[in-house]
Amino acid sequence: MPAAERVADALRDQIIEGALSSGVRLTEELVAERWDVSRNTVREAFLILASEGLVVRRANRGVFVAEATAELVRDLYAVRLFTEPAAVLWGTLTPERLGRMRRASERASAAAEAGDIRAMRSANQDFHREIVGLTESPRTQRWFATRLAEMWLAFNAIGEQRDFHLPYVARNRGILESLEAGDRGAAAEELRRYLEEARDDLLARLAEAMA
Repeated sequence: MPAAERVADALRDQIIEGALSSGVRLTEELVAERWDVSRNTVREAFLILASEGLVVRRANRGVFVAEATAELVRDLYAVRLFTEPAAVLWGTLTPERLGRMRRASERASAAAEAGDIRAMRSANQDFHREIVGLTESPRTQRWFATRLAEMWLAFNAIGEQRDFHLPYVARNRGILESLEAGDRGAAAEELRRYLEEARDDLLARLAEAMA
């Protein structure tokens, strides 16, 4: 793996994990020292992350971890509402894919029972990644994975609020059961409905967190 991609991957993981908070300034010197790479490599890594919407460059100030905004949340859910129900309706359902969805759902349930909010929301996102995998399009899956990474900016902004993520553990399970029963329409309608509800709930919590 090229060094710039390796550094970008490491920084992306730290952003997703909340180790690098929104608004934090990233300096070429410190990143280069941390991963023992050249500053030119760091600049390339920043370009990768900027193309994904995870960092922003501000004139005469430097590079910063991007901040969650209401506009970002609306845009991300517009993408999800367009992509995910379509994948459910017309994607390729295979036993292997359904098995991965089932395992993601089970991981989310186990994390919920253990009170591990971060693991629960991570498993929930894995479930949605598998939904988009129904398209069998590697390009679409890579593009969607970047959108999910941006979702963490919003999740981290509102903090680990169990009551936001918990209802979707059961609702994902219901979507899976509809798919296993061959009822794509019911699965797509439930998915569309709950994405809209999640968007509105997240916007309200983000506004409260930013107040």
